[in-house]
Amino acid sequence: MSEFLGDQLYRVGKSSQLLGVTPLTVRKWIYAGKLKSLKTAGGEHRIPELEIRRILGISNKERKTVLYSRVSSHGQKSDLATQEQVLEQHATTHGFTRVLKLRDIGSGLNGKRRNVIKLFQMVNNNEINVVIVTYKDRLTRFGFNYLESYFTSHGTRIIVLNSEEVRDPQKELVDDLIAIVTSFSGRVYGYRSHKARRIVSHFKKEVNA
Repeated sequence: MSEFLGDQLYRVGKSSQLLGVTPLTVRKWIYAGKLKSLKTAGGEHRIPELEIRRILGISNKERKTVLYSRVSSHGQKSDLATQEQVLEQHATTHGFTRVLKLRDIGSGLNGKRRNVIKLFQMVNNNEINVVIVTYKDRLTRFGFNYLESYFTSHGTRIIVLNSEEVRDPQKELVDDLIAIVTSFSGRVYGYRSHKARRIVSHFKKEVNA
């Protein structure tokens, strides 16, 4: 099976967003033969992802498949290994090649994670075909749709294996809440201020009670 499955189809409206043109222009390109499309039983056009990439000048050659995993603390390393095992199995089963594994230990709210920064750099350089994660929040706790739109604009597809949260997220949610409180209290009172430290300490006691 090919590294790029090519089975993703886009409506005219979504295609126009990805290509940076109007829906009318997309339809003109289709009728002129510049852009290949498939027709549904209802007569609507669907544009293959390969065609979007061709127009954008994005090649599939040598593009990598990234398996990204993340946990919030070093005490969860066993879960990190489990994530990687699940991702590797999916990649092998579905024939993805040129696999690169990236992992981070840190909060999903931390946008400065070393390998998530590397991931963005690679996406920006059009080096990645697909990013596979077990859950959306492995990449980011909030704003996943914005991240997905950015990746798509560079011809990178995100595959999320589990659409619903079936694991116990309490520990990570608590860590993320503490990170939020620490950040905001630090901005208001100064990170080294006694009041900021007291607020964070009190919050930790409450959530861990």
